[in-house]
Amino acid sequence: MNQFTINVEYYADTGVYVATSDDIPGLTLETETVTGLVKAIDDVVPRLLLNNLKIPEDADSEVVVNVSLPPGRPGRSNIPLPINKLGLEYSLAAIAA
Repeated sequence: MNQFTINVEYYADTGVYVATSDDIPGLTLETETVTGLVKAIDDVVPRLLLNNLKIPEDADSEVVVNVSLPPGRPGRSNIPLPINKLGLEYSLAAIAA
């Protein structure tokens, strides 16, 4: 199984969420909502996995992306997590306070 972690920080001064990953080269996303962030992740991550890590769309192994959200941010629960063409599975977790 291929497992990747995306870390999310919230910047109150600008009101944006910024997502980065040490596991997925080239991933930097900025959105105003968590829902928008999840949509952006679903759009961008499969292409980065394919182009930067050479994980093909028909990969036999499971690909799991864990998204760590900052604690106490609104909208961090009950977000529908999409399953995209690569069959990625997402999980949302709050960073320990």
